Amino acid sequence: MKIVEATEKHLPALVDIAARGWLEVMVTVLSYEEVKKWIDSNAVNSVLESGLDCIRVCEINGDVAGFVMINGDRIREIYVEHSFHRQGVASSLVNFAEAEMKRLGFKSANVNVKRINFKSNSLFKKLNYVVQDNSDDALNCYSKLL
Repeated sequence: MKIVEATEKHLPALVDIAARGWLEVMVTVLSYEEVKKWIDSNAVNSVLESGLDCIRVCEINGDVAGFVMINGDRIREIYVEHSFHRQGVASSLVNFAEAEMKRLGFKSANVNVKRINFKSNSLFKKLNYVVQDNSDDALNCYSKLL
């Protein structure tokens, strides 16, 4: 397992992983057709709007296992390819993001997680993130001192 900067060659896999990740979570509250329509119009933009320079990719045996988008002291997005779930990919990506934030001088790491995303909520609690603000009915806002 290695974590590398995202490049153009990673882009198709990143878009595919993000689209399937959104589908898995959002189909619990929206119809498949509604989610698919959103993915078709927004999945590429979701990956590209941050720019490849703030995306780190986890590769396992040359395959893209997942990726994390970092924006300052915030983990903006994190996705793991389904076939790599429960193999430590998400934890490795978060640990990498935290180390990068700390290197840049940030004192805490922050992330917003949709409440319906049970896997991600579980991950961040396991990694000692604490809910700082849950006034938004749809999100848990987590923070962790670095």
